[in-house]
Amino acid sequence: MGKGVDFITVREELEYIKSYIKIQEYSYFDKFEVVFAVDEEILDYKILKFILQPIVENAIIHGIGQTNQKGLISVKAYKYEEELIFTITDNGAGMRKEKIERVLKSDGENSAFSGIGISNVNERIKLNFGEEYGLNIESMEGLYTSVEVRLPIIEEKKINAEGSYS
Repeated sequence: MGKGVDFITVREELEYIKSYIKIQEYSYFDKFEVVFAVDEEILDYKILKFILQPIVENAIIHGIGQTNQKGLISVKAYKYEEELIFTITDNGAGMRKEKIERVLKSDGENSAFSGIGISNVNERIKLNFGEEYGLNIESMEGLYTSVEVRLPIIEEKKINAEGSYS
């Protein structure tokens, strides 16, 4: 996973997600499908590593895994003005507003595999880039959950020799 490097390309993060999905397909045989709609122009932009996979993990385990229907997870990624936008949407169990608030404030201990919860992802984004960036969750119980990730566009020259944003 690129130890010691805080930033990776969008392409690399998507590869991590695809590898994770392959592993989960064995546990959830024919239970879900994932579709990707990614703007090619953003694939070489840099993002914090390991910010999308925990969201996909939650969509599978807490969304799709909690229903009896076949799940669909959509992963969209595109550039909008000077931001990168990622949207992960599932047609799973959904959740109430109170639960969304708890998920964004929890300490990540409830994440079944990674130990890196949604709140940790949101906190890392805000610490690195400011309060205007991070996660927004919309959900309707029994229907869907959609997590939007907003990040600044980071060019290679803004990454220092240690792999951190400067």
